[in-house]
Formats: sequence, C-alpha cells, structure tokens
Amino acid sequence: MASKGSSLEVAQRWVESHASSKHTCRKYESQLQQLCEWLLVRELNLVSVMPEQLAAYLVDVGAGRANSQAVNQSPRSARTVAQTRSVLRSLFKSLVLAGHRPSNPIDYLAALKAPDPVRQQNEPGPARWADIRSAVLLRTPSSRGERSAMVRAVAIAELAYWVGLRRSEMASCFMSDFVKVRSTWRLRVLRFGRGAPDILYVPSPAMRALSRYRMDRGLAPWPSAIEKAVPMISRLRSERPVDAWTVANALRTLDVDLSEPMGAIPSMGDLRRELVFNALRVNGVPPHQLAAHIRSRQLVNEISDTLPLRSAGEALERLAA
Repeated sequence: MASKGSSLEVAQRWVESHASSKHTCRKYESQLQQLCEWLLVRELNLVSVMPEQLAAYLVDVGAGRANSQAVNQSPRSARTVAQTRSVLRSLFKSLVLAGHRPSNPIDYLAALKAPDPVRQQNEPGPARWADIRSAVLLRTPSSRGERSAMVRAVAIAELAYWVGLRRSEMASCFMSDFVKVRSTWRLRVLRFGRGAPDILYVPSPAMRALSRYRMDRGLAPWPSAIEKAVPMISRLRSERPVDAWTVANALRTLDVDLSEPMGAIPSMGDLRRELVFNALRVNGVPPHQLAAHIRSRQLVNEISDTLPLRSAGEALERLAA
C-alpha cells in the first residue's frame, strides 16, 4: 500500500480529524508532541519504534518521566496510563491505514506487561475481594432488624463485585427492580442516556448477601415486585434512599471491622476491575459478553490489553481440563 504523506503528516491529520471536540484535539496534539519528543531523544520515530520501546514509554508516562518539560512530574494513575495506551492505539492505527506500518505495535503490548510504576511501595494496594471475602463474611453478624453497617457494606461489595454495579446505580435502584426468572435473579438497571433498562444477571452470592441485608433491615428475605418505594440501599436508621457518595463511603465499614491488615479495602472501582480481571483471566468469559454485563467496553478492553495472550495450545489444554 502506498503511503499517503509522511508519518508526521499522517499523525497531524489524525489529530485534526478530532477537531469537532476542542478538548480531545488539544489532548491528542499534546500526546503526539510528548511522544515525538520522547522518540527524538532516543533517535527513533513513529515508523521505527518497536513495541517494547512503546512499553518503556508507557512506563515513563506512569512514572511522570515522559515529558521532561512538564512542571508536574509526579507519578500518574493507572487510568492515565491506560488512556495513553488507547490514544497510541488510535494513532498507530492511522499509520497502518496510511501504509507506514505493517501492523499496530500496540496490539503486541499484551505480552509485555510492565509493573505498575504508580503504586508506591509504602502504600498498601487494594486487597483482592476474592482473598478477603471469606474473612469478611465470617465477621458479618447474622442479625434481623438490627441494621448493621457491616451487613450493608458486605451487600454493597458483593453487588459491585458480582454484578459490576456502579455506586450511582445502587443509589437509584429499588427492590422492585429485582426480577426472578425461573430459578435465577435479574436486575433492571437504567443506564444514563438510555430509555430502556439493561437486564443484568445477578449471581447467587450477590443475592445471598442481599437477602441477609434485607433481613437485617427487617424485610422479607427476597425482593418483591410491590416494593417500588423500597430502595436497594437505604440509610442505616431508616428506609430512606441514600446518595452515591454514601454507597461508596459505606465500604469503609469493612476496614473498621477487619482486625488483621490485609491491605486497603477495595473501592467500588477496584471491585469492578477485579471482576473483569477474574472473568477474563481465570474463567475465560468472552470479552463481549463481559462488556455487556458490566456496561463498559472500555474497562474490558483496558484490562484485556494487560493480560498475556494465550496460545492455541493453551486454549485447547484449558478446554480439555
């Protein structure tokens, strides 16, 4: 395929193609300038740079070293690094289409998983819910009508982990949104900007936590269609609904009740990310089905990019096991 202009001209046209959004255009132009300066110091360019060199660039982005001219060179978040990777994927896709590269080098970064440079050694990372879940459940009181903060926190954590619910969704849902279909439970969740609700599968561990939470509130064990005014998550001393901040803040109760230090209690976002990681890496859930379940293709793509690619032999051995 004949190239259409120099690689820099193609990259500049790629930036200009996003001119409809001034914020995006400025961001992409800044990212392109930062990358080109980083490549120039190393006597590389957009055509010659290799996947492992781009992996090193992303590590520098995370450590705050990619732009030597920047005033703020503090470490960046993992989300910023993931967004940079997404921008690079789009940039190099335009170079492939213009004939400057045979393939997109970002597609080869999955096997080049680098350690997260953002996490400081003196800061405990979020504990994996799969690791602390059993200990938390053992400490959860079995009560009826006592409205325990711990019981509520466990229900929030289980719904976030197993269903991938956001805090805003928990704050806006009611008990009547749960629907039993034969022997399984579904949840109607209205996504922002959409008229029709999403119908989500609710695994049994999440329903058991919800049932325990309902009984702790003095309700029947299982939701009913007539509970249209009963919020999914309520205040501790009444059946009034809560806001999204209260839902997320309730997870701190788990930290108070845990006697052994197991790392920081995961946030709502950590629980969703752990669900995606476990579903993709451990259980082999198809990415498109997982994206539909948690309503976020971006998060699934972001995490799948960090996982090592399985060979056909490994896939067949997994199937035979």
